[in-house]
Amino acid sequence: DFIAGGETAGIPFAAWLAQQMNAPFVYVRKQPKGHGLTSQVEGKLTTGTSVLLYEDLITDGLSKINFIQGIRNAGGRVDHCLVVLDRLEGGETKLAEEHVRLHAVVTINQCFEVGLEKDYLSEKDMEVIRAYREKGSL
Repeated sequence: DFIAGGETAGIPFAAWLAQQMNAPFVYVRKQPKGHGLTSQVEGKLTTGTSVLLYEDLITDGLSKINFIQGIRNAGGRVDHCLVVLDRLEGGETKLAEEHVRLHAVVTINQCFEVGLEKDYLSEKDMEVIRAYREKGSL
């Protein structure tokens, strides 16, 4: 029923999708406002309606869970989260624990595969990336 984007990077993706689908749009702050209505969700969210959270990327999923909890606290129902990029760092599992299904346009591994296939990345580049990822830094 609604499309939501998280502060800050998710807002343009979600606003675009809401426009394309002619659906209502809301955005979610990382923290509730410290003044006024102290709301974490900006926009008129109807209680009990379904909300798709659309974000730029997901790593460990913790920021998405924060947004999901904010939407749920405002009365929305979140069962799905769409991201452009899944960095494959455990986010899908974390969201599943919250009963939210993750959908990704692309994974980081798919990006690497295309990079190698199109010669945007060399095998030497991939060795550096693999070593970096094994350290848990990417």
